[in-house]
Amino acid sequence: MLEEKTNPHLVDTVLALKQASSEHEAPVWRALAEQLEKPSRVHPDVNVGELQRVADDDASIVAVPGKVLGGGYLDRELTVAAWNFSGSAEDKIEDAGGSVLTLSDALDENPDGENVQVVG
Repeated sequence: MLEEKTNPHLVDTVLALKQASSEHEAPVWRALAEQLEKPSRVHPDVNVGELQRVADDDASIVAVPGKVLGGGYLDRELTVAAWNFSGSAEDKIEDAGGSVLTLSDALDENPDGENVQVVG
């Protein structure tokens, strides 16, 4: 299915996630890779308000295998990694003291996948 993807950055990200999953025995990266392999029309869109509600306090990274949108509010620090962000979502996350990462950056920061929560 990966051969059908035309975005080379997406292909590279999926391959890196799968490789890290195997090397570090981190199933969270495999789950994200499998979500990204699906058609983009089924990638989840998650509002920052939903992240506010469902993100665990002990999660070091909240990962979204789709796009983070700016609906709702965020009043706590979260490190959010996603395939894509809307401009307003980036602003709201950073204004709350959090940080915005690509999935590749999250993989580099936490290759073992410890305390990574997948939302969406």
